[in-house]
Amino acid sequence: MIKILQTRFIMIAMLSMTIVIGFLALVINLGIYYSSNTELNKMADFLLENNGSFPDKFYLQGPKSLGFDVSIESRYETRYFTTLVSDTGSIINLNLDNIVEISANEAASYINEVLKDNKKYGFISHYKYAVKNINNTKLIIFINSYQILSTLNNLRNMTLLIGLISLLILFILVILLSNKAIQPYIDNIERQRQFIADAGHEIKTPLSVISADVEVLEMTNGESDWTQSIKGQVIRLDNLIKQLLSLAKMDGISRADENTSKINYSELTKKLCNDFKGLASSKGTVIEGAINENIYILGKHDKIEQLLSLLLENSTKYTTKNTPIIVSLKSNKKNSILKISNQCIGLEKNNLDNLFERFYRGDISHNNSIEGYGIGLSVAKAIVQAHNGKISAYLNDNDTIITFEVRFPLY
Repeated sequence: MIKILQTRFIMIAMLSMTIVIGFLALVINLGIYYSSNTELNKMADFLLENNGSFPDKFYLQGPKSLGFDVSIESRYETRYFTTLVSDTGSIINLNLDNIVEISANEAASYINEVLKDNKKYGFISHYKYAVKNINNTKLIIFINSYQILSTLNNLRNMTLLIGLISLLILFILVILLSNKAIQPYIDNIERQRQFIADAGHEIKTPLSVISADVEVLEMTNGESDWTQSIKGQVIRLDNLIKQLLSLAKMDGISRADENTSKINYSELTKKLCNDFKGLASSKGTVIEGAINENIYILGKHDKIEQLLSLLLENSTKYTTKNTPIIVSLKSNKKNSILKISNQCIGLEKNNLDNLFERFYRGDISHNNSIEGYGIGLSVAKAIVQAHNGKISAYLNDNDTIITFEVRFPLY
């Protein structure tokens, strides 16, 4: 349980960090892209307003408040070409004086693509283009944006690299510090487990005294309904304490704490099915098995046997009469898959996870003729988790058959 808690803490911490770092990287990249694109749009609009060139008059009068950085050097720093196109798409004029890297044919292909897109602004290759309608013609300007796009690409790669390195460092730190982070919770669980163990042992003493006193009363005064009722309640309390102690032990078990060995899961499942045939018959049902041979797992034999007993006992206790309990054991490449199914009534799909909670009993168990404390499936879940397995419950489409599925890694 502690291992699961630690894993969840690491996953939640890393997910939170990933979201934060990813959000920051996205905001930085989008912000700089928006700023750069806005600058290019303003530069393109400035050139369009001046018929595709930097006017000399502008420099003589000094910089204007244009909303972007421009100076007398911009004429030499900005590489661009312009064209004037008729409404039929014919190129009236093509000016390549301010650029050397592009030929007339390449420029013509870019112009045709812009006319097809029919947008005011956009990118073609590493060129930012802008279009202005003038009477029955279109003035189009293409600004070489290679340096800006290259800078944005480098920024994206850099933020990605820094983000991954940061996540790796954070992952190592979270792993190293996770034990300290969950230590108060571990201490609390340990105190609860110790309290249950101490209380259980303390309660056993008065129960033993009560049981002995009832025996003396029956020897002196004979059996009566009262003494039989007291003995029955003592047995119920004793069974409850045993299950609580078992659950407290399971809370503290990890794989390393157990003396594990190779278990013939197939043979053990067959044995338990045979052991429960008598109980199933007394409940008006039968156990039908479909168990594959030679399935092995690594675990503690008595705990796996206890797990099978709890699941079979649960099925025989709550199944409806004259309906079989189906036990299936198969395997895939990695896991063994145990399924125990029985017909039931009164369960809802939304409440199935609650079946594994302590002291929870579904509506079908509210019948006073069915004894139970709502602990058995909690113990089963603890055993499965201690063996690095998974347990789940699900209903069929008609909500009439419940199936408990247990998966363990194969040996």
